[in-house]
Amino acid sequence: MTKTALDVQPVATTDDLKRFVRFPWRIYADDPYWVPPIISQIEKRLDTQRNPFWEYAERELFLARRNGEVVGTVAAIVNHQHNRQLNDQTGFFGFFETVNDQQVAEALIAAASDWLRERGMDLMRGPVNGAPTDEVGVLIAGHDRRPSIWEGHTPPYYRELIERLGFRKYDDYFAYEIWFKDLDWDLRNLPSKIWRVAEKARGKTGVNIRKVDESQWDSEIAKIHYLYNVAFRTIPGHIDMSLEKFTTMAASLCPFLDPDLVLLAEVDGQPVGFAVALMDVNEVLYHFRSGKLYPWDLIRLKWYMRRIRTACCKMLGVLPEYRARGLEALLCLELAQQCLNAGYERLEISLLQEKNTMINRIVRRMGAQVYLHYRVYEKPL
Repeated sequence: MTKTALDVQPVATTDDLKRFVRFPWRIYADDPYWVPPIISQIEKRLDTQRNPFWEYAERELFLARRNGEVVGTVAAIVNHQHNRQLNDQTGFFGFFETVNDQQVAEALIAAASDWLRERGMDLMRGPVNGAPTDEVGVLIAGHDRRPSIWEGHTPPYYRELIERLGFRKYDDYFAYEIWFKDLDWDLRNLPSKIWRVAEKARGKTGVNIRKVDESQWDSEIAKIHYLYNVAFRTIPGHIDMSLEKFTTMAASLCPFLDPDLVLLAEVDGQPVGFAVALMDVNEVLYHFRSGKLYPWDLIRLKWYMRRIRTACCKMLGVLPEYRARGLEALLCLELAQQCLNAGYERLEISLLQEKNTMINRIVRRMGAQVYLHYRVYEKPL
């Protein structure tokens, strides 16, 4: 049987944008592990006037239709800051959602490829949904687990659709977890080696690890911003963030931020490392399946917020000159202790790039287990 002709066109109207944003509800309607995003937040992320990311990036959104019905979406993205800093011509695709149909996947990727090629890109990478804090990758393993904040969820067939189009692995990303009940609520039950490494680091470096001072918030954010840029530059694909954008990001995280879970490591009063954990708001959003929050949902929202049981370590970095001294292990242990003290039941650590071998090794030595595995692909244009 011949399939009806497929039509892929850029999003051109407000109604098109609504269809683009709402299409995932068709793909994940029966998936109990998908966490619906808040529609207004996705619209804001895609808005070139309201999302600071688009000050240094551009995008085109595409809808695939068959017989007038939307069957897929994709965004083509050029991150100019990425290309300037890394001196390459890489384009990205993101917001990739499709029915299980190779023809649809091929048409979507072709449209995004053409758009990127017209702008001088010679490599295509994805899925990457925009900024560093947005979802990345196709889910390789963990389809029976609910993702945490800043993590995506995709059907098993996405991997096959993308690989059939000639894409190859760029990097893998892992999400780890530690359940404190498995340690009898006592971190001393972690492997002894991690404790020896951490205590050796404390003795040799004279490091002081402290919580951020809320009364000096701007100054503390400036220190973390410096550490974020310098510590992560050694990770392939890392892009520096301006202080303005970093401060804006920090402000947006305040509703999910417990100051007790933001740590600074200092040697002789100078910042050398940091760790940040967020409340897992996905434990809350999971219960609002429509993607909308109405005024009468406020009571339910607050009720669920008070019952979040997972803290998510989303950033942990040490300046290059202080690495291989055990500071990463010490920061991990200190953060885990703070989470335990605050009453969390689970520590989630994500997303760690496979290429960041040191931190993966440390987290595994703590006994953390991978529960989600993502892959980002690339293909020459």
